Amino acid sequence: MTHAKGIVFDDALAVCGSANLDSRSLLLNYESAFVVYGKREIAWLAAWIRALIADSVPFDDHPPTLIRDVAEGVLLTVAYQL
Repeated sequence: MTHAKGIVFDDALAVCGSANLDSRSLLLNYESAFVVYGKREIAWLAAWIRALIADSVPFDDHPPTLIRDVAEGVLLTVAYQL
């Protein structure tokens, strides 16, 4: 599993880092990301993303059970105290 995130917008702008787009990651966990402007670095990042996609497998989505739904609700209630 790779925790890093990479977004290539075009050949002039990309973002790479570990931050998730949720309030816990952005405000509490001190995760970071950096912006890339160099064409060579952006091309490398795009090639890395393509290689990861080529080696990936589709996610088998199925609805959660009632127990999991309740457990996740309880966890979300106390998540900011952890």
